[in-house]
Amino acid sequence: PGRSALAATCAGCVRGRTPVTFAAFARLAGDGLRVVAAPGAEVLPGPAGAESAPAAGGPGSQAVPGMPELVAEAALLQARLDWFQTRLALLGERGPGGAGQG
Repeated sequence: PGRSALAATCAGCVRGRTPVTFAAFARLAGDGLRVVAAPGAEVLPGPAGAESAPAAGGPGSQAVPGMPELVAEAALLQARLDWFQTRLALLGERGPGGAGQG
């Protein structure tokens, strides 16, 4: 499996995706993954006169994940994608009667 990195995006680009806590992300990712927030997390500014918007730290959280967390998430997603591609390749090799397809 390969590794990949993603560039961070602004809160507007995320467009309503459901945030999860780092603990929930690690639980969903499976055994062997440890997710730790970097110290000194930033706060997302809200529009003038409004409260700050919740960020990726979880419901109601103001913490923004740092680059290490984003890189870890990207690497995990790439590893999962590699695993699925491997499984699909194995299914294609078997096909009906064990003959390869595709």
